[in-house]
This record gives sequence, structure tokens and C-alpha cells, in this order.
Amino acid sequence: MGKRAFLCLLALLLLLPLLSSCFIVINRPDDDTTAPSGGETQPPDTTAARAALPDPAGEEKKAAQERLSSMMTRDMNGLSLIVSTSSKNLLGLEERETTTLSRARYEMMEEIKKKYNVKILAIEPENGDPLTGLREAKASGIYYADFFLASAEETGALALAGYLADLSSAPFLALSADYYRGEAIRSASSLGRIFAVSGAAAEDPDRYACLWYDRTLAEARSLSLYDTVDAGAWTVEALLTAVKAVRAEGEGAPAALLSRLPLSAVAEDLFLASDFRYSYVREDGKSDIFEPRGRAETFAGRLADLVSGAFSPDGTPLSDGAFPDGGALFCFGRLGDKREFSVRAHDLCPLPLPKMDESQPDYVTPPDGTLYFSIVSDCANVAESAVFIDALNCRAYGQMREEYLSEFLNYYARDERSVDMVERIADAVSYDLCCVFGPALPELYAGTAEVLTAAANGESLIYRYNAAFYKALLALRTVTGG
Repeated sequence: MGKRAFLCLLALLLLLPLLSSCFIVINRPDDDTTAPSGGETQPPDTTAARAALPDPAGEEKKAAQERLSSMMTRDMNGLSLIVSTSSKNLLGLEERETTTLSRARYEMMEEIKKKYNVKILAIEPENGDPLTGLREAKASGIYYADFFLASAEETGALALAGYLADLSSAPFLALSADYYRGEAIRSASSLGRIFAVSGAAAEDPDRYACLWYDRTLAEARSLSLYDTVDAGAWTVEALLTAVKAVRAEGEGAPAALLSRLPLSAVAEDLFLASDFRYSYVREDGKSDIFEPRGRAETFAGRLADLVSGAFSPDGTPLSDGAFPDGGALFCFGRLGDKREFSVRAHDLCPLPLPKMDESQPDYVTPPDGTLYFSIVSDCANVAESAVFIDALNCRAYGQMREEYLSEFLNYYARDERSVDMVERIADAVSYDLCCVFGPALPELYAGTAEVLTAAANGESLIYRYNAAFYKALLALRTVTGG
């Protein structure tokens, strides 16, 4: 049972004494009943205070505020720190009453600004490209920003261009704290230098990949998908079996599988969700890229079968418009699709991406859309930026996740179990160094992600891999040094 399902059950149990006053219970006299000791039965006491219902977000907020208050105080004398980001909504810089989540972020930011006597100014990179914006600013002699909140691929490009400070020696960053993701930090490290951190304040579950399904169509086909997920049996083969069954229904049947994402994204996501890694460290300490034979080759064959007919030759989705109105059983997408799907008549619910097989320990969420904090290499306010980044992630830890789940439950979920799925997805994000540095290194990308896309299109995984292997390995070792 998921945590939220448990809390709903707990709330029901707390309400039972109140609900009992609405019913008359009649017991027939028998050997096990005795007459009352005397006097009339008294009505229930309705003046007693009701038991408080569980409030996970409120509890996490209190804990987060206590953590923040215990952190070192540093008066920044009204300093204005500049952050370059396309995701300033995560920082709560504007007061918005639209959702409890946005309000919580705003209150969090106000607490931090007050504690440190600091101002935060957000600039949005022109054309969404922080690297170009930084280069142009430096060429013009303009101070661009103190720190970034950027995507993985943007962070990798900035690091390789030499524009990011080494955070391993930055003051006031508690890199081993629970509010940071250690694996994310390692994925943004190169040659002993840490270029970025990712933590609670950088988490935007809307960006996470998932597989949406139409619950009405699934139940009509006796598919109990939540139960399958809970049993650890939600695998690529299980998905493929369901897809083939719908495809075999013939004319008049809904589509089996659609996508809101391009084929390249789906191939990468399913590969990582199947607990593969683009890069790994060998026993001798040297870095290597994945081996295409055996298990990976089996995965590639299933992938090609699964996506057959869902994409055009150039990898764009053939159609995703049919899914929201009941035209398909499954659809690849992001949790952020909830806004559109929640207003449709059909019950559209999210599932984690499938495992490779049941031997895989658990479900894995690929790091697509993961955001990182980094500090500009010639930042004039390194210590202040580090203090702010640390305080923000510390304060966001716990509460912002609960606020997101609460918002999903109250405004978007079609059933309680879908919130359990969202929590499972958000808890399972895994990271890979190639997801950070690969997009900025064409040879590395060609030997990893492009190989998978070609395999999904029916090309030989081994042939494409062998042709790109040595260039990809050399590119990887420019990052790892081993």
C-alpha cells in the first residue's frame, strides 16, 4: 500500500467515530448480549474536538523550517544574486495564488531571503541557451550571472566550455546531505571536479518520463496494471504483450501505443529504465560504455517491436492527439501532461516505465529533464551563491515533494493509486554521466543514444555500435580521464 493510500485509510479510521453517530445499530438479544445497566442510552458527544487529519506537507514544512533555522546565518547586506534559468517557477520568485505548490515555493523563497538578507534576480537565457548567452556576455564585457539552474545537457556544455566553478572546494555546500542526490553530483563530475549539484529545489516531477494509460480501455481488457506494477512484473515484455494483443484486435480497435515524445527520447528512456547505463566504471577503474550484445541486444529487439508503427521514419510521433480522447491504450509522455489529460473524459493515469525483466531490482526513472545548480567560474559571489544554493535545497527537502503529490491528488489524479505511481516515479530517478556530457560530445552521443534510436528503427544495434565504439570511448575518457 502506498503512503498516500495509507494516509487516506488512516483519515477514514479517524472519522469512523463521527460517522457512527449517523446510523442506528440494532442488536438482537442472544446469549452474547446483556441488558444495559440502567438509564437511557446517551447520544454521542459531538462537542469533543475532532482528531486532526494527517497533513504530510505541513509536517514536512515544519521540519524544513527547523532545518533552515539551524543553518548558519550570514548577512549578505541586501546583495543581489543573479541566477540564469528557464525554470524560475521552481524558485518561487513571484507570489502566485494559483496552487498550493506555487504558494509554498514563494513562502520558502521569502524565508531564505529574509534569513540571509539577500535578493535573487532571475534572467532567462535568450533562446533558452545559457551557453550562448554567457559567451555573448563575456565577449561584451558584461557580468552575466552568479549561478545557473539548468538542464543536464546545458550543464554539461557549460562545464566542457570551461564556464563552471569546481564545487568540490566551494564553501558551505553540504554535498553529502540528504537534500542532494549523490548520484546526480557524480554524473556532473569530471576529472576530479564537481561542476554541479542537483537536489530537492531542482526537482520538477513534471519533467519525468512515464507511460500513460487509459484505465477504461485497460479494464475492458482485464488489465490490472497497478497490480502488475506492485508485483514487480511490469516489464518491457509485459508491455509488449499488451500492445500486441490490442494490435491483433483488428479494425475498430484503439491504437495500442502512441507517443508524445520523439523516438530518440523513447529509446533512451526505455534503455535507462531497463537498468542499463551508457557508461560505467570497470574493475580496473577505467570508464567504459555499454556492451551491446546479450541483454542489450535482446532489449533492442523488443524495443523495435514495441514502437513499430508509432513513429514516422524521421522519428517523430505519428499521432498523439487520439490518446486523450480514448483513442489508444498507452502513450509515452511526461508527468506534466497531467494538465491536459485531467480535463478529458477518459481516465488517463500514469505508470512508471517498465523494467527490462522481473530480475531487475526495481523500476528506474530516466534523468530526462533533471536540473542542476552550478556556479559561474568567475563568479564574484562564490560563497554567497553556495550559501544560497545549500539553503534552498535544504529548505525544499521533503515539503516540495509532498506539495507536488498533494496538488496531483487534489487536481489531476483520477484515482488514489495514480498518486502512488507518481511517487514511485519521482523516487526512482537514476543518473548517468553520458546524459550530462553526451549531448555536448557528438562522438559519445553517436556511440550511445544514437545507437539505440537506430536499433528502434530496425537497424543492427551491434553494427552501429561497433562503428562508433572507439570514438565514443575516446570522448568518454576526455571527461573521466580513465
